[in-house]
Amino acid sequence: MAALALDLPGVEVTAMPRATPRARRALLDLGVALPWRLGGWLVATELARAAAIADPAEQRERYRTLRERYVALEAKHIATLNVATGGLSVERPLANGPAMSWIDGPGFRRDMVLLYVPGGSFVVPRSPHFTAMIARIAREAGAKVMIGDYRLAPEFPAPAAIGDVETAAELLIARGHAAENIVLVAESAGCGIALAATQRLVARGHRLAGLAFLSPWIDPDPARRDVHPVARQCARLYLGSADPRAPSINPAYGTMRGLPPIAIHANRRDPMFADADMLVRRAAAAGVPVELRAWPGRMHVLERHDDPDARRSVAELAAFIARCQPYRTVA
Repeated sequence: MAALALDLPGVEVTAMPRATPRARRALLDLGVALPWRLGGWLVATELARAAAIADPAEQRERYRTLRERYVALEAKHIATLNVATGGLSVERPLANGPAMSWIDGPGFRRDMVLLYVPGGSFVVPRSPHFTAMIARIAREAGAKVMIGDYRLAPEFPAPAAIGDVETAAELLIARGHAAENIVLVAESAGCGIALAATQRLVARGHRLAGLAFLSPWIDPDPARRDVHPVARQCARLYLGSADPRAPSINPAYGTMRGLPPIAIHANRRDPMFADADMLVRRAAAAGVPVELRAWPGRMHVLERHDDPDARRSVAELAAFIARCQPYRTVA
């Protein structure tokens, strides 16, 4: 288990106690780990087979079929989504479109907006499970959310997703939201995309209010050996022909100077915790204020479940969002 002795200036590290009952924790961990252990090899194989198809039309059809399977599997979370969004206003980008673009609610603050960047390992669309999660965060923070769905790999390799999130932030600014009133919230692979987009925005003079990252996956380099084979294959599809260590693509190699305050929530036994640790150290070295909330479990994105640990994390996240304004970063 990674140590939390990060005696670095500007870093606030909190080891979070578990509140979810032991039996439920075990069931949740098993519910996440078992499918990956049993099906991970199969998923990686299916993705590799699709990538090897020479005919572009046939390949696109294969990816479409794989995504349809994923959407059908995730449809079981629709009831969870309906509960989480009860009483909230949900605006879709198109009348008949499947994706939600705005979540708002009565009494929500008008001086702050959240831009949510989903994960999905770069290749699958947003799940109702994670839409429910961001709805709970929006309700707790009392802030409107714009959901920044981006184009998916491999049809749209990097930096397409990064550019889409950057454009979403610019759209918010064009609609009258000052950059310093925008907090980016992201989970898993969405954190790397959000961080890369923020690095672009900072380089252009925009100063956002904060970054809130849940179980961040920052470094998509497929040469890493500390990630699951499925994640490695998804990273290859995301990168395409791009240099996996190019700072414009991989934010782990980009500059951290000038970033807004960062809150990171993660489980210490999550294999991706190494990315959280790396981001804390690199951001702190650049003078960026960082808060790390670390739980002792193994689940990736523990906030996906509405249990005591998840609710505590969401409450801490809302408190961070409240502290982000009015913050001005130092170049």
